[in-house]
Order: sequence, then C-alpha cells, then structure tokens
Amino acid sequence: KHVPLLFPGAEGSPFRRVVTEFGQSLHAKAGWLASRIEYTKQVPGGGQLVTIHFGADVCMRQCYTKDHARRLEFYDGKNCSVVRPSKDRPCMPLRVAGPLCFEGDVLMKDAEVPRLSCGDIVVLRDGGANTLSLYNRHCLRQVPAAYGYRLRRGTGGEAVEVTEWQELKPPE
Repeated sequence: KHVPLLFPGAEGSPFRRVVTEFGQSLHAKAGWLASRIEYTKQVPGGGQLVTIHFGADVCMRQCYTKDHARRLEFYDGKNCSVVRPSKDRPCMPLRVAGPLCFEGDVLMKDAEVPRLSCGDIVVLRDGGANTLSLYNRHCLRQVPAAYGYRLRRGTGGEAVEVTEWQELKPPE
C-alpha cells in the first residue's frame, strides 16, 4: 500500500528515479563452469543424454526454473575445439544432466547439438551468479574449487594467453 508512493511520479515521492539491484546481470558474466562428460546414453527416438559433474547442486536456479537459463558450449575433449556437426557428429536432440540422482537435475533439454562423447567438455557460460553461492550439498557432494585468471590481450582485444592463474577458494 505504501511502496508505490516511493516510485517517481507518485505524488509526494521523494525520489526522481529508482535503481534496482543488478546482482545477476553484473556478476553472471564474471564466471563459467566446465566439466568433462562422464557418461553418454542414446535415448529412444534418436536423442542423447550426457551426464556431467555439475547440475542442480551448483546450478539450482538454472535446473529448477526457466527464468535463469544459461548458455552451454561443447568442446572436443581431445583438442578443446568447438564441437561442430560432421559426418561423425550429426546433430541430434541433447539432454544435459547433472550428477544428482533425481529427474530435476537437468541443465538443458532437447537442444539440437552434434553428438557428444565421453571426455568431451561442457562449459556453462554466465556462471558467476546464482551458482556456487547457492551450492547444495545433496548426497554430501563436495563444493568445487574456484579459480581466477588473467588474460593478456592482443592488439585487437582478443585473448592471447593466460598470464596468471590462482586458486581463489579450495574445494570444501
């Protein structure tokens, strides 16, 4: 009843503008998560299920709501190149599941992605917000370590090499 009176434009409001908390939009781009694919399974109908080492334990909001979707990228585990469709890697519906033993531990459903293999790498972009800070110790899973690094940039702004690498928080 009284809150609307605080917003600009309301008669008697003491404010000219309201600035909201930008936590997620500010911090999400500052981190990412990566995991090797531990298991793959062909799903009836031509799809694939892959299991990785993080899911609802680290990405609770991403698994339980559609409001916190994140970008997933896929890399070849042998040479770290981006996985692209080919004769050996045709596109198919993909489901990415985490390590917890229940149906809700799913980061991605039915995306058309080239076939993946055990050892390939899944990277979750925008992992700097609502991930490790909300860690769930279901099944007594250990909290992963957090690392920081600095990149040297080339003349065109592209990343050239990692110049510093540091463990910011050890596993718990």
